[in-house]
Amino acid sequence: MASWTYQVVNPPASPADGTAFVVQNDARGAAALGSAGGALGYGTGTLSAITNSVALEFNIYSPNGVGYSFDTNGAIGPYLSALPVSIASGDLIEVTLTYLNGEANLYLEDSNTMQTFSTSIAANVPELVGGNTAYVGFTGSDGGSSSQQQVSNFEFISLIDLSAARSGANVVLSWPAGVGGYVPQQNSSLTSTNWTPVNATITTSGGLNQVTVPASSGPQFFRLALP
Repeated sequence: MASWTYQVVNPPASPADGTAFVVQNDARGAAALGSAGGALGYGTGTLSAITNSVALEFNIYSPNGVGYSFDTNGAIGPYLSALPVSIASGDLIEVTLTYLNGEANLYLEDSNTMQTFSTSIAANVPELVGGNTAYVGFTGSDGGSSSQQQVSNFEFISLIDLSAARSGANVVLSWPAGVGGYVPQQNSSLTSTNWTPVNATITTSGGLNQVTVPASSGPQFFRLALP
């Protein structure tokens, strides 16, 4: 999950061009950068496009259609409207982008008008970027028309699955070891807020963190939490 605040600061009459939130495994690594202007620092032109990548693009240049686009490997647009939220308005736009189980969900909220927009798209991000790890960041540009675009309050949290399997009189909980910080918690009721840490040793095997707990005769629920 990624979230941030986007703003075109004091937008001129015809601001340009936009930004891209990029997840990538380009051969240039963290230094990967595309071309300026309508390429948003992501696509091709005088510089090579960022490849092995997926991107959420925001375009604020009205001749190209103010809006958003989900693209891959440096492709740019076409853009779809996010109305009633106008990303070029100059208002603070709260952006939340989540990806889980092959679906990306985008939620926008204008902090001034309180209007919202949401959409979703199917995507296999690990396949597109060529792995389960990647660089995450922003590109942006202007061109013949200028703008000051600001990204603030950025947060990125890896969402992962927790699985449970019965093993004799026990239950084995497993989750990917490549993402740190998560701890398992348990609760006997989903209507209660009394989640407590799982009192068991975490081991690592085959790229998975695992804990083994005794199977309960009554209902028992488990989750991963970030302290």
